[in-house]
Amino acid sequence: ETGANPCFDCHGHELKTATRPYATGDERNESTIHKQWASSAHAARLFKQKLAAAADEGDGVDPSTAPRSEDTVDAVMAAAADDSTGAGWTHYNWDRSGRQSCQECHTATGAANYLDDPAAYDPANNDFSHLEGWAASPADGSPQNEMLYCWGCHSDAGTGELRNPGAISRPYMVGAVTVTLPDVGNSNVCINCHGARGNMEEYGLAEDPSTDLSALKPGFGPGTKNVTEAHYLVAAATLYAEDTRIGYEYSDGSGLLDYTPKPYFAHDVIGLNMDSPETGSGPCAACHMGTEESHLFEVVTKNDSGVITALNATACADCHDGEHGAGLVTEDTTTAFGLQTAAAAAAFLETEAEGYHEALEILNQALIGRGLIFSKSYPYFSGASWVNEGNFGAAHNYNYLHHEPGAYAHNRYYAKRLLFDSIDWVDNYVLDGSITVDATSYPEAAHWFGADEGTGVATRP
Repeated sequence: ETGANPCFDCHGHELKTATRPYATGDERNESTIHKQWASSAHAARLFKQKLAAAADEGDGVDPSTAPRSEDTVDAVMAAAADDSTGAGWTHYNWDRSGRQSCQECHTATGAANYLDDPAAYDPANNDFSHLEGWAASPADGSPQNEMLYCWGCHSDAGTGELRNPGAISRPYMVGAVTVTLPDVGNSNVCINCHGARGNMEEYGLAEDPSTDLSALKPGFGPGTKNVTEAHYLVAAATLYAEDTRIGYEYSDGSGLLDYTPKPYFAHDVIGLNMDSPETGSGPCAACHMGTEESHLFEVVTKNDSGVITALNATACADCHDGEHGAGLVTEDTTTAFGLQTAAAAAAFLETEAEGYHEALEILNQALIGRGLIFSKSYPYFSGASWVNEGNFGAAHNYNYLHHEPGAYAHNRYYAKRLLFDSIDWVDNYVLDGSITVDATSYPEAAHWFGADEGTGVATRP
């Protein structure tokens, strides 16, 4: 069986018959690493799909307690990931020859081969012969797709040893110099796929928002230019924005505006031991895996409405101890600054998230007012003309940050300044250093930007 083998769901490269008896009772509800992974975005939340298939076959009976049947097992085995939960793994046949440049992030095979030796990596050497039908027609790819299996990140599944490529270079430049992000220990395995595929320099712009781009528009074909360089979920590029210059950074008559981190910014050194080579967990792993369920990779828990209900990451409280604002604790804790509650931590993060996403919507509406319409489909924007470089930069910032939903936490002031300056430019094509926020429509954005309660005017953060 090659299409829906139970081992393939977790291991990908091994097609074996499962011999372990099915778990019963409470064992089914234990949070194992494999179950966590299968519930994560790295597995396209495959476990959710399989639970739904079991429930459907069992007439809605809770599959964690229902008796197993051959029909239920068959339904579970046949359930697969799809675009609704894992478009990054399912949207294309990533193993086909036309998608070789994507394979280092969109397949476990490509990820493993890249992380083992980035300098020598050649996607033409990626072997997908373990996928059904691939050897017969490799140009077209297999109907099976890989997700990020254990062996994509781990070189030894028994010991948990990680692949470690060291400091990773990005496929783009700043000042004509290739961007290389620092060695961040265990988090090195995260950097390549979350470090962006391009930055503003890739567009070849004048870096002057007043530059005339009236002859260009979004879309396809002659006379078009699209704001798609950053790609998706580029948390590492946001975290190290000072190195990557991932956003469109505005300049006025006197030069580039200030986008340097605040002196106390330390998210980029979380989990580091500062040795060489680095042996610490690094910021990605320390935050996204420093939880009771490490392989869910979820810093927070959200309810069905998307509201943050709990903080999972224990690393936050090391710095956010309640001296300045809410203590970011995972359970009620008394610090030198009094009682810090888990509920207050979750509420604070939800307020930050809402402020960020409302600010994105303010920018979206400003762009709509300029005839630039965002959609969910590539290349995302449509319109008659970009008019000027500042509009193009604002659209880039919107597309980049819309697809980087955690930027408010990864690099708060960088994201806030990009959004502020984009809104400031688009409203009247002048960088005034102030914007007016409608607190009735966008109350959390008004708070996030620090707008005056009476006038709604906010100044540049």
